[in-house]
Amino acid sequence: MADFNSFSTDPGFPPSVSERKSDFSPSASLKTMRARSEITKRVRKFFEERDFLEVETPILSADTVVDRYLDPMSLTE
Repeated sequence: MADFNSFSTDPGFPPSVSERKSDFSPSASLKTMRARSEITKRVRKFFEERDFLEVETPILSADTVVDRYLDPMSLTE
């Protein structure tokens, strides 16, 4: 198996992570991202100190499910 982190002049060999051009360009400023991170950290700390449990839930919608192995879920009252 090839070591994808090694440098090679072989054109068929994948470039290392440091050689790859990054296509990521954030739309927010670094100042904004740091502020958002700090707010998120403080909100999480607030709830953690009060013994709240953080859970992640999927968004419920009537849209078609992309994964063909999953069935859409509907809720009724």
